[in-house]
Amino acid sequence: MANAASVVWQGSVPAETGQIIVQSGLGGDASRTLFGLATVTTGDNSTATVTINFIDGTKTLPFTPSSVWVFRVGGAGTNTITVLAVESITNKEAVARCSANLNAASFIFGIILVK
Repeated sequence: MANAASVVWQGSVPAETGQIIVQSGLGGDASRTLFGLATVTTGDNSTATVTINFIDGTKTLPFTPSSVWVFRVGGAGTNTITVLAVESITNKEAVARCSANLNAASFIFGIILVK
């Protein structure tokens, strides 16, 4: 079983394929910077990666992000498990590689997505 989580974004966010969202008060590509949280309810205890779905795992953003930051912010999982890298960024998802297998507990990740 693979670990996966969909992001719950702050503020105005994309909900449909190709939907463009602009954060007020920011200019240029910064206006499309999104902030959110993704929760793995129960880790599978066999893989050290988690697929971060930007919308729901099916719908896509109207762009491929230039940068996706994923960092551990909580959950009941082992507190020494951290994010080492973000890989395979597409307009649908990114994969976060962690320092160890996500054990059978919750993991909360902070997400910053930059256009």
